[in-house]
Parts: sequence; C-alpha cells; structure tokens
Amino acid sequence: MAPRIRLSSRMGTADNDTHGASFSGIQAFPFPFAQLQARCAAFCGGGKTMVNYVPPMPEEVHAYRTWISDTATAARSGQHPTATPPEGFVLEPFSSKYWIAHEHPDHRRGAGAVIFRLGDGPSILLETPHVFFDRGTMDLGIRALEILDARALLINTVHRNRALMQDGVGTSPAPGVVSPSDAANATPTFFLAAHEALIADGGATLQLHGFRDEKAPQASVIVSASGTNGRIDIDALRQVVHGGVRVFPEEINMLGALRNVEARACRERKLPFVHVEIAKSLRDELASSDTLQRRFLAALAPVQSPD
Repeated sequence: MAPRIRLSSRMGTADNDTHGASFSGIQAFPFPFAQLQARCAAFCGGGKTMVNYVPPMPEEVHAYRTWISDTATAARSGQHPTATPPEGFVLEPFSSKYWIAHEHPDHRRGAGAVIFRLGDGPSILLETPHVFFDRGTMDLGIRALEILDARALLINTVHRNRALMQDGVGTSPAPGVVSPSDAANATPTFFLAAHEALIADGGATLQLHGFRDEKAPQASVIVSASGTNGRIDIDALRQVVHGGVRVFPEEINMLGALRNVEARACRERKLPFVHVEIAKSLRDELASSDTLQRRFLAALAPVQSPD
C-alpha cells in the first residue's frame, strides 16, 4: 500500500437575473457547468492584455475581507445577504444555488472572483490562482465545485505577470521578484483577502495549479501540503492516475509551494492546505474525458488530519 501523506484537506446586486436566480430559496437543479464556465470566462476577458492590475490599499483589503466574510456567513445560513459590496464590486445571484462576488464590469482591476455555494456542507475552499498561466485549471475548479460540493471557489482574473507587462508583452519575473498580480505569491491581493475571510472559521483549502511536462517529466501530479497538516488519500489518487503521482517533499523536491501566501495563511492558523500541480498532458486528458475528470477530482477530496 502506498503511504497516505499528511495533506488535507454588479455594485450591489445584479441588474439582470438572466439565470432565474434569486437571493432566497435553495432548489435542486442540474449543475450549471457550462453557464458557470462562460460567466467565469467573462470575468477573465482581457486579463492578459487589457485589464490594468491595481493592487488593493490596506483599507480596501479590510473592506473586501469583511464583505466576503459576511457574504459567506449569509450563504451558508441561507439568509439574504445584507452586507454592502465595497465600491467597484457586485454580488450576483447565479441559478438557485450559487452567488458570485466579482468586480463591476466598469471597475475591473484584477481582483478575482468568488463563487459561493448556498447552504451548509463540506468546509472545502477551492482556489485556482493562475487560470491564465495554468490553462485548464479554471474548468477543473468549476467542476470540483460540483464533485466536492465545496463551499466556495476563488479564481484570479488577470495573468499572474500582468502587473509586469507592457501592452500584454512581458517575461517571467527575475529570480526573487514576485509579480504584484500573482495571486498565489504576492501580497496584498484581493484574492488573499478572500482566502483569509473564508478560512476564518476553519476548513480545508485545495489549490489547483499546472506545470509543463518537461519541467518534471517523471511526474503527472505533484501534491504538497505546503507545510500544513493537510491530507488527501494518495492511494485513491494513484488508482486514477496510474504512475506519475509524486508527493512533495518525500518523492520530489520541486513545486511544493512553500512560499505560497495562501498556504502561509493556513499554516499560521494551523489549517489544512493541499497544493496540487497537474502536468499539461494530464490536464488535456482530463479535459477530454468527463469520467476521468470526475474520478480525478473526487480523489482530491481533503480528509481529516489525525492531528
């Protein structure tokens, strides 16, 4: 038996409810993957070449974190949201089971978006901080929202290096330099503020990333707890991905996300965090097979740490 590793787990309301949504009542319905995919793609439109990234000021971080926290509480309890969105942000009802907190279309600055699941359920937070750089991870995050019945999904809405680009052209940061628009490594960001708000009452975080096959040719998936007490069932994952699953740091010494700022926030609070890196070839395979994708995401479910 392979060992288990210690890993875990529109300003105001929308002007037009085009999806038949409301802020009251939770009804059973088919998961709206295509609709959520299209909505998230719209939030990301122009995020590589057109949207100018503007980092938040301290007072903006505080206001946004408070709003996300209050909205999460209302979403979980099924109450009508009463918190007023900060300037430039919107809370949009989506179908009958989700709310989306995002930037007003006229005030885009790369703040990201948060999809809340309404009602109580597993305290799993999903995150896709590099949807431009790590292609395919946004779709995986949306599908994981269904498969894992997660409480929320965070997505970034500008390229991780957007702050360093000129007219959409740029290179990776120099060694030791972090792009201010890198949602997984920079601070302050609205993405990190949302993360902090959503882990305030506990729960596990699952963060999805991607890597080029040639960067780690011996691996298809690299899983790291990033120094937290997070856990997933590695045996279950290896039954889906036959060969190529590597655990950081026991089986591979790269892509462990020890400098990841969301992981650091979890370490400080002694909460579980799971960082999953997925090779490009496997992401392509997952995109082409709904059955494989569902089995893969189900195997990423955080499990309770014995600590």
